[in-house]
Amino acid sequence: MRKTPWSWRGLAERLARLPPLALSLLFITVFAVLPLAYFLSRGFSSGEGLLERFQYIFSSPYYRDVMYFTLWQATLSFLLTVILSLPMAHLMARYSFPGKRALLSLTTVPFILPPIVVAVGFFSLFGTKGYLNLFLRETLGPGYSLNILYSWKAIILAHVFYNFSIALRMIYSRLTQIDEEQVLVARSLGATPWKAFLWVTLPQLLPYLYLRFSSLWRENILMGPGETSGGVRFREAPVSHRALLLLYLFFSLFLMVGPLAGVVVKSFQSGLGSGGAFTLNWYKRIFSGGQSPFIGVTPISAIANSLIFALYTALITVPLAVLSAYSLRGLPSRLRSALELYMMVPLGISGVVLALSLRVFYLNYYDPLTSSPLIIVIAHSLIAYPLALRILSTGLS
Repeated sequence: MRKTPWSWRGLAERLARLPPLALSLLFITVFAVLPLAYFLSRGFSSGEGLLERFQYIFSSPYYRDVMYFTLWQATLSFLLTVILSLPMAHLMARYSFPGKRALLSLTTVPFILPPIVVAVGFFSLFGTKGYLNLFLRETLGPGYSLNILYSWKAIILAHVFYNFSIALRMIYSRLTQIDEEQVLVARSLGATPWKAFLWVTLPQLLPYLYLRFSSLWRENILMGPGETSGGVRFREAPVSHRALLLLYLFFSLFLMVGPLAGVVVKSFQSGLGSGGAFTLNWYKRIFSGGQSPFIGVTPISAIANSLIFALYTALITVPLAVLSAYSLRGLPSRLRSALELYMMVPLGISGVVLALSLRVFYLNYYDPLTSSPLIIVIAHSLIAYPLALRILSTGLS
């Protein structure tokens, strides 16, 4: 085995990687790991012991109902997501057609929308006076409407809205890596398309799905779409496959673009209903000098504050991510994987828990930070840093 000769230059290059990594690890530790550990420890450090607390939670009818509802709606959301995304991913991996790459890029739409925009979009599309119910009443009669919002159905629909595109990209990426010749051999031996998928494609897909679906959802957004140029031409597909693909294309576009389109259309209408007259008043108010009763400041001030926070977040996140991604390249694979996993810790913390842990921790150890705008920049940087690191690491590799 050939050994790499030792040199002072190689040692200097390795030592030069340590400061950026140490800075990134310090940032994650001080502003994510320590606050989270302190926040969790407070739940078990006073009063009753750990067993008594768990006994109280599982004996309380309220908490049992919450856990039961969480489990069954999560299971139903998962099953619906897989059922809806698997056929479309299979058809998109098998056939090529114009606009497939654009459609895959469109699947990132749910993740660039703030939650409040998604909520407004669902209200404008699926609400009692939303566009969907307005269309049903005008088409089928006044008595026809869908009562989706303000029920568990809206929760399921919102989960499918976010997870459908993730599952589609995950399954599609894996299907493009499966050897199509195995399917062709099965077909030549007399297997139907359904049996070929069931006995050849699905067994190779299930282990990958198990690993991916058990990982963090936020990490899956960064997975590439895979090869998009292969496959049979769409016009050469059987009529049944073309009809099914068009149906799923329509559904995916409606599910992903519908709420956003509802927000855009509603922004040009007056009133709170879906049948208001065309107006530009909402956009005029954005550029007016009047104070908004909803946000407490002028819209221009709110936009300026958002841009300022975004700029400071980028100034912290981008240099840290660039230096970390470059420094991780030359490390042994196991050490690099361990460090990357540690740097991904903020992705596994919900926004509410992250905010609470930061506030509780620094109220006790450095109170001025909790009343400073800097804590907002830090929170944004914690969320953006792992995503930027993954993107840059993938590009450098």
